[in-house]
Amino acid sequence: MRIAFALICFSIINGCTTSNESIPDDELHRPADYQNRLNLTVSLDNEADNKEYHKVLAYESERDFENFVDQLWKLAFSGDSKVYGVNYLGEFDSENKMDPSMLVESLKQFDTISVEDLMTGEIKDSVIDLSFSIKDVSALSIFFNCGDGMSPYAVGFGKQVFDMETGDYRGIANKFFIQLDGQSESDCKQRLSFESDSTGLMRPSHFAHYYNSESKPFQESVITKNETTMTVEFDLILDSKGNRILMKSIAKEVEA
Repeated sequence: MRIAFALICFSIINGCTTSNESIPDDELHRPADYQNRLNLTVSLDNEADNKEYHKVLAYESERDFENFVDQLWKLAFSGDSKVYGVNYLGEFDSENKMDPSMLVESLKQFDTISVEDLMTGEIKDSVIDLSFSIKDVSALSIFFNCGDGMSPYAVGFGKQVFDMETGDYRGIANKFFIQLDGQSESDCKQRLSFESDSTGLMRPSHFAHYYNSESKPFQESVITKNETTMTVEFDLILDSKGNRILMKSIAKEVEA
């Protein structure tokens, strides 16, 4: 039984990875630090509501984002971070804290369909594995507070949701969250989401900003701005040992 569980856990944690005999096994699957400088051109939001939505129109980065997702996935299963499930709305559920074994179990999902045997015509049940693994992550969201710089407090792992009939994009369905050290959730919430494109590669998708005050999102990271777009630049840093994500602004004078 222990062998079967270990195989399932290994499969969910690692997805399709290659072995490296030169690295000790316990180190090979430990999260590593990550740093990347991002330059994002985003749209302005002129809607009169309590939400600001800024679509990423173009971006430049020093590294890809697949490694960022990979290290955060390893962090979630390391046992060194606080991992939480979702409530019925798909939101962070502070009452549903999970250790690695509980997380593995929560991501398992199987379904049964009836399939006709082409040789005999007999209808048989077939089990389909719908478990959520790193290969299924098509959306990653960094949640951070307003004011005093961009201070991430949680990361959400999920997948993009599309209408089954029209194919229209409907949003993100989160599967679980990592709570980051050093910050806590506030009334003013911001989110930077990464989503996979048609080629399967992760890329910055949008900022979403919910607020009940006059505070504005990520202003300290804006380096240029015009009537329709603005450019945001910052360093994205994962401190895996400290269980932290830092978003350090690149100080430059904003152009008029």
